[in-house]
Amino acid sequence: MNGIAYSIGSVTVYYSSLVIALGAASCFCLTWSLYRANGGKATLLCLFLLLSTVLSVVLSRILHWDCHSEQYRSFLSAITDSGTGDFVLSGVFIAVLVAYLIVPSKGLADKPLLLDCAAPGLLVLILLIRLSSLFNTSCRGKMSVIRPALQHLPFASRISDAAGNTEYRFATFFIEAILLAVLLAVILFFFSKLRLAPAKNGKSNSGSIWMMFILWYSALEIVMDSTRYDSSFFRINGFVSVVQIFCGLMMLAVLIWYSIRAVKADGLKAYQWLIWLAWLVLLAGAGISEYLVQRHGNWYLSCYYLMSSCLGIMSWLTYRMYRHQCVRVY
Repeated sequence: MNGIAYSIGSVTVYYSSLVIALGAASCFCLTWSLYRANGGKATLLCLFLLLSTVLSVVLSRILHWDCHSEQYRSFLSAITDSGTGDFVLSGVFIAVLVAYLIVPSKGLADKPLLLDCAAPGLLVLILLIRLSSLFNTSCRGKMSVIRPALQHLPFASRISDAAGNTEYRFATFFIEAILLAVLLAVILFFFSKLRLAPAKNGKSNSGSIWMMFILWYSALEIVMDSTRYDSSFFRINGFVSVVQIFCGLMMLAVLIWYSIRAVKADGLKAYQWLIWLAWLVLLAGAGISEYLVQRHGNWYLSCYYLMSSCLGIMSWLTYRMYRHQCVRVY
């Protein structure tokens, strides 16, 4: 059930929609303040935000249509009819990257600053999107919470099934919102310390805030998406969700990016091989955890502990690769 904020005639506005709108406004304001405070051009930022917003809506809906085409009359209705269906959040990241590539860079000394400033804003947006679940039934954790002492936030969310029976499920979105708030604090700290740190090869280290954001956010999202019972899957794949595939690719992209820079800065060293080998072993561990949690419903705690540990160490190893190619370490 979606809580109604107000209804006037045929126009109905829901509380969850208001929270999401607040998230979008907060995202724009935070990105604007960070970008302008660091000397960014207002015109370029406006173009970037406009393109990102439009492309986010379109690409997120296309991804959802591809995974849930049965919910739409046609592809055209999926694009034009906002009253039905849903969105896949991964489309937002694709949209931001596409918008970044489209905006002109002529006369711009520090284009990666756009992504660095967008990272904290996107975190605020996603955090509030997750909190909007407090006003509807979208917090779809698949783990039942049967212990009465835990049948409340932040651990569990109350839902009603088709027969009207009440049950408590793991509060996936609320827990994720708390973790995103912690990540936001970390990213803002990195922004004040790491963005201008020079690299060993003489190149600018700008863009590292964005890299750290997608690295740690992806590790978090892979685990949290696994706890949902309504994850979206590509038609050709019913095992690993769209979000998990996309986040895994983003983590790999960050590792490759910093591996290339580390090799350029130090040459090919033994520590790089150790990081790559450990990363692959931990990736296998995370994959095995996902397989086991889908096959054995009573292994949730053990599997998610193992998965979280693997992804956390993978992120830390990638960060270590970053530290090796950076002159100043904070």
